[in-house]
Amino acid sequence: VMQLVDKGGADVNHTSKSGRAALHHLIDSDNIEVIEYLLSKGADPNTISPIGTWEYMALECWKRKFGEPGFASDVFSFGMMLWEMIARVRVYTAFPGVDEMVDKKYLEETGEVRADVSIVAARLADGQRPEAPPRCPVLLFRLMQACWVAEMDKRPKFDRVLGALVKIAVTPGALDAPELQVDSPSDEPESEA
Repeated sequence: VMQLVDKGGADVNHTSKSGRAALHHLIDSDNIEVIEYLLSKGADPNTISPIGTWEYMALECWKRKFGEPGFASDVFSFGMMLWEMIARVRVYTAFPGVDEMVDKKYLEETGEVRADVSIVAARLADGQRPEAPPRCPVLLFRLMQACWVAEMDKRPKFDRVLGALVKIAVTPGALDAPELQVDSPSDEPESEA
């Protein structure tokens, strides 16, 4: 995780020629002005107009009524990717039923079955968030939750995310996985109904 953050750090503070923040630091800088033009068209804020990958999409990247995509959107997406790195499974599996919903368009085009991950964005907009992955260090999950706050201005900036990751990495025991909770039989006898 630290290598990924450190490698991408140079691009995190990129702004376009017009001064607006780049939507996603992985987008080629030549494409940023095209994206800005498309965003400035004044679409209905309730219209679904996705920017990014469904599974990692911040609310404002799904519908503009949640705000204008920017650096805070990337922080949200990073939190989703961090969950995936810790869980070692695709993040859509954290949303019940998504893996059973078939992407009909993909099925028609390829004949192959895959989950319709576009449902994840609607679930996120409704306030649903993934639970902590099994054996996830508590501080890493709290960092993920901070990245997933619905209000863009309340999400941490990337420099704070990086600072938290560094602090977690150097704090003894901070990356230890929590003990698994084992259900133990109750000491009280069951009442008969």
